[in-house]
Amino acid sequence: MAPRPDLAVHAAAYAAILLHALKHVHKPVFGVLLATTTTGAISRVVPVSHTPLARTACLLEVALEQVRKYTAADKNVVVAGLYYADANAADGADADANVVAVATQVLESLGVPEGVLLRLNTTKLSTDPYALALDVVLPTRSTTIRLVEPPSTLKNLPKVLGPLNQGLFDFDDHLEDVARDWLSNARVIAELQRQLVA
Repeated sequence: MAPRPDLAVHAAAYAAILLHALKHVHKPVFGVLLATTTTGAISRVVPVSHTPLARTACLLEVALEQVRKYTAADKNVVVAGLYYADANAADGADADANVVAVATQVLESLGVPEGVLLRLNTTKLSTDPYALALDVVLPTRSTTIRLVEPPSTLKNLPKVLGPLNQGLFDFDDHLEDVARDWLSNARVIAELQRQLVA
């Protein structure tokens, strides 16, 4: 998927990124962005880890292989890129060089070297909880992020996120309990779509 100057994100996908970051508020989180094949809009995410990337190299490859199989089985989505959030990192500063280096390698291994890397901007989120608080880290050229749904959709986030806070799972959670559905998070995603788009 070639990078474009305009990147569209569905509200449910954005809310899933927020849930992942909120669940592990004091840890860095990392996941895969999936785009709809017909529109190219980011429609879903696959939360991968809440452990610093430098410590997860061996498990990361296992998780990414499962993501590859998951997306190969669903012809409606493609890998569009990655996201991360780190509450301990200073927003506004350049992205951590290690995160960018690992993300570049991951994007290449997923077959999307031109994919995007988005960072959840926790400072922007704390000053305006109704804003789309994502920064584009890769590609380095200017890319505008917009919500597919009307921006007013984000006003529903506080009432939606609270009850679902612990229900989103990543690969690390799956390793603790293999019954946890980390690839699709079907129950949580369905509830996000129902409440945000309704």
